[in-house]
Amino acid sequence: MIVAQSAAMLQALVLGTLTLGGWIRPWQILVLATLLGVIQAFEMPARHSFINGLVPREDLANAIALNSGAFNVARFLGPAIAGWLVLWYGEGTVFLINAASFLAVLSSLLLIQETVSPRLHSDGSVMQHLQEGLQFAWRRPRIRAALLMVGVISLLASCVLVLMPVFAKEVFASGPRVLGLLFGATGVGALAGALRLAHRRSYAGLDATIGVAALIASVAASVFAQIDVLWLALLILVLAGAGQVSAVASANTMIQLTADDEVRGRVMSLFAIIFIGFMPFGSLFAGVLAHSLGAPATVTLFALCCAMAAIIYLRSRGATSPVPG
Repeated sequence: MIVAQSAAMLQALVLGTLTLGGWIRPWQILVLATLLGVIQAFEMPARHSFINGLVPREDLANAIALNSGAFNVARFLGPAIAGWLVLWYGEGTVFLINAASFLAVLSSLLLIQETVSPRLHSDGSVMQHLQEGLQFAWRRPRIRAALLMVGVISLLASCVLVLMPVFAKEVFASGPRVLGLLFGATGVGALAGALRLAHRRSYAGLDATIGVAALIASVAASVFAQIDVLWLALLILVLAGAGQVSAVASANTMIQLTADDEVRGRVMSLFAIIFIGFMPFGSLFAGVLAHSLGAPATVTLFALCCAMAAIIYLRSRGATSPVPG
């Protein structure tokens, strides 16, 4: 985790330096973005597995929910804060601020004193370990269904964030200020959803929460696409952010609590691949459709598809009963 965070800091530093110097080119952005994706592919599964060794079993569900919630809240609040900072200081400075923020993360990691004895490495190649993780996830219907639902959310529901600058410019006739408000409203909802999950009295019924929250996020996104009144759009985005984070964080929590210790890292690698890896494809598809259909129609189409998937998930899991907690 320390190596991965250090590499991510270096990536941000290079990006900020190239931008401030006026040397940045599209191919450099692609290379740096690819590098960041590789770093995240190592860091995310390690972080999820590491929590299990730091937190007592009775507090594990709460810790997983907080970790997942913090990650998802940052996805929304980060762009909101960046939108305002870019307006004042420019992109290059914001990239350097991002690089400096990794110092806090590294300091925290260096202060951690792990108390769990390291396990012996199992025999077998990397491909064999990956196959074991795939087989474990596929043979457990709850994990398999949750991963599929997360894939749908990543592929379809995330198009709202990708097309948010288009809404700010074309629908609300504004720029970075309104864009920051739109991202901020989504972040407020994300924070509310994460805190709600962390304060659940019981973690039974997470299957239902995944489907219901995804359905709420989908309906909210489709409504947002039809609105041109800013204050009303902000309220709807709060609901959309809460639904999306609740669905993903619930899936994360349920998968980690269900997976065996020996394969948790491999299963969470699948979660990371699906959640992070599907987003670029959804973004690309959304951009292509928005070019011909327009941003509102594209978001509506994606939201309806995600809503259908959530309904199918709920019916297949028998999760139509009220969500406990």
